[in-house]
Amino acid sequence: MKNIAQIKVINNALNKEREKFLFELARINLFIENKLNTLRKFMDYMRDYTEGESFNLSRSIPSLNRNLNSFSTKIQQIILMEEKEIERLLYLKGQKLKNIAEIEQKIKVMDHFEDVAITERHVRMENHEQSSMDELNSIKHTRGDYE
Repeated sequence: MKNIAQIKVINNALNKEREKFLFELARINLFIENKLNTLRKFMDYMRDYTEGESFNLSRSIPSLNRNLNSFSTKIQQIILMEEKEIERLLYLKGQKLKNIAEIEQKIKVMDHFEDVAITERHVRMENHEQSSMDELNSIKHTRGDYE
């Protein structure tokens, strides 16, 4: 690629795409944090209940014991669902990080193309200036011989 304007347009598009992925990554991190807080709350609630007086009372009365088993099962299911959701979000986070790394690699390539194009343009300008100077010197030299 030698067209600097094209390179800059592509670079801007890649930067916008990277910003989009970074925004999505921030949202995923927020979801993970919320899920972890919810998971901690359920685990604390379960631990507080099993260590408290209500647990001993529920164990001693048969009808409450069934409720305790049902309650414990539901809490365990919720905890498992939260853990699976966290695993899914961590996988999505890994995918977003991989996408961001790929885009950053493309940006580096475009920056390299831009540097090469700028360098080539400077070399062409210097060559053009040098050939103009040589032509002027040649004209001056030939005119000097005839005058």
